[in-house]
Amino acid sequence: TPTSTHMGTKLLVSVSPLGSATPVEVMRVEADVGLSMFGANPVIDQNRHHVLRSYTVATLPSATGATAHMIYVSDGTANKRLAVCDGTNWRWPDGNIVS
Repeated sequence: TPTSTHMGTKLLVSVSPLGSATPVEVMRVEADVGLSMFGANPVIDQNRHHVLRSYTVATLPSATGATAHMIYVSDGTANKRLAVCDGTNWRWPDGNIVS
């Protein structure tokens, strides 16, 4: 809530997709949150830490075409949480396929 000593500000960038005249938010920057993309989805926080998208093993997105993407797996086994995509499978840092 803005006050006379704390004026909340954010920068929004909206663009219109091809074939549409309706702008869609693609990026926002807020001092208390950091850099977000496509709404309130922080990708870099106010401390400059990267924020990975979180999934469970059962909700992993398709690995097709996602080469070199990283995600956080909240229910990884044996304390495995970081997964990297090789374009075909999501893999733990040790090379094993996430399952």
